[in-house]
Amino acid sequence: MEDTNAMNPHVVEFDQLNWSDKPGAEERIVTREHHSGESIEIPVARIQGTKPGPQLTVMSGMHAGEYSGILAAQKLITAVKPEDISGTLLVVPVISTRAFMERNMQLNPVDQKEVHFIRPGNPGGTHSDLLIDTLFELVKNSDYLIDSHAGEMAQALFSWVPVPMWGPDELREKSLSLARGFDVKYVEPRHDAASIPPFCLALVDAGIANIWVECGKNGVPTDSDTATHFDG
Repeated sequence: MEDTNAMNPHVVEFDQLNWSDKPGAEERIVTREHHSGESIEIPVARIQGTKPGPQLTVMSGMHAGEYSGILAAQKLITAVKPEDISGTLLVVPVISTRAFMERNMQLNPVDQKEVHFIRPGNPGGTHSDLLIDTLFELVKNSDYLIDSHAGEMAQALFSWVPVPMWGPDELREKSLSLARGFDVKYVEPRHDAASIPPFCLALVDAGIANIWVECGKNGVPTDSDTATHFDG
């Protein structure tokens, strides 16, 4: 009889998370308890390549109804093999799992906060503060990070890639190089810190080149929009 448990991600407490140092693919569901009793859960997949190299993180589902990025992230997990890459690919397919399960648009249903505008470092705060702090701890060893977004049900967006032009020149150029990999009409360098989400600024402070990608609209995941996320 087939062992179905072997195909399922391991559920692990945040402070007990560890990964193998050998080439291969692993999946985890990371949990962390909030002081209110409301726990958070974040699914994570890690693909360790057969050759040394940098770490790229791809994450999506910061807003629960942005499905094209979520589908692309799920596809990455199954499509990329260790022998295909040098370095490490970390994928977080759904960040805001509570909002995703409740189909709650834009905000965390637990505390009604917009998680994109929260800076990590306050795990003792609200549910969203803990979520973002945990997310940052999961991705902080990245060299590059792509945050996939789209228009939710009430948002009809043009596809574009904002780029945080903050930090050292070398880091800015690396972020721009990520953006150039996407087949979109508009790349928007943002030089004003007030126009850059706090989570992105925290990534810059940690030396992580990063962008966020807006592709998809009205909460409808088309093959074309999903492919734009995946191919980028």
